[in-house]
Amino acid sequence: MRKLIIAGSLVIIVAVVAYAAVTRLQAKSAGDSSSQDVARATLDPALFQGKVHDAYLAAARYPAVLVQLHCYCGCDKVEGHRSLLDCYRDRHATTCPVCIGEALLAAKMTGDGAPVEQIRDAIRTRYAHGE
Repeated sequence: MRKLIIAGSLVIIVAVVAYAAVTRLQAKSAGDSSSQDVARATLDPALFQGKVHDAYLAAARYPAVLVQLHCYCGCDKVEGHRSLLDCYRDRHATTCPVCIGEALLAAKMTGDGAPVEQIRDAIRTRYAHGE
């Protein structure tokens, strides 16, 4: 009987510790909106052709980069987008040359090993003139 009580107590302790760890991780990720943003998928690149396909593919491959980039087409004001990645969660980027250009530039620079700060500066230099 004593062994059963000890075993039961150990199971309860392990469950409480595991619950506390999971709760802490959930609270941490809930406070980090960029990790939540990255987790939301883009539309399937196979739905598109040409440069649009390539841009959606870039967004699917590099969501952690695109979520850190501003889109300079004005979709933040009109559609409520919070980052370039949002343009690829709906069909907005299918008809927007700014979104397409930014994503393709970001993908090329990421592939070349550029840090996100350098990518952000290059996009700002090339596309911010519209604001």
